[in-house]
Amino acid sequence: PGSAYYYRRDAASPSGWTLAREFQAADPASGFAFGHAVALDGDVLAVSGGLRPEVPYASTYVVHVRERNAGGAEAWNEVATLATSSDARDIFGYRLGLDDGWLAVVAPGEVELDTGRIGAAYVYRRNEGGASGWGLVRRLTSDSGPQFLPEQVALDGDWLALGAPSVDGAGAVFLFGRHVGGENHWGEVTKLQDLPLEPEFAFGQGLALAGGE
Repeated sequence: PGSAYYYRRDAASPSGWTLAREFQAADPASGFAFGHAVALDGDVLAVSGGLRPEVPYASTYVVHVRERNAGGAEAWNEVATLATSSDARDIFGYRLGLDDGWLAVVAPGEVELDTGRIGAAYVYRRNEGGASGWGLVRRLTSDSGPQFLPEQVALDGDWLALGAPSVDGAGAVFLFGRHVGGENHWGEVTKLQDLPLEPEFAFGQGLALAGGE
């Protein structure tokens, strides 16, 4: 099993940062490679842990969500676990995005057997289904073609960017808006690519998103 390390700024420390906590999965059975993906925003921490030891990454992950004051001041107890079928090879939880009570989780290996589409992303909300419910709001796919394959994620405010560096052999970024198609609908806005397409260029391998840019 792996660990996630939580540091805080500390002016008295020689490095300026002090290790405050070490976290492991509340359920050890989903703690392999714990810390493969992490996201931190305010008083919420999300960490991916695998269901079995696999290299270089697990076939699927469980996303463990902790809140700073759950169970007491600075307790950082686990409030939710998010997962798909333990037999899936969807790579759910490979990367995470967290902002203002919204959590985005990619599943680049998920396959729709009826349509042949590959890849999906899931958007959860903090109080969906009750306080700290972290209920599913929407499963995202793309209308741009059968290959979606989101591997990277950036979430900020009303915008969600999903990077798919293997799409079309050159890579793409799929952009979604929170209120596109309805309130909290998270509809697809556009597919961004570096044109002309360059094979193995891996466009979208890394993402940053802030204030609509």
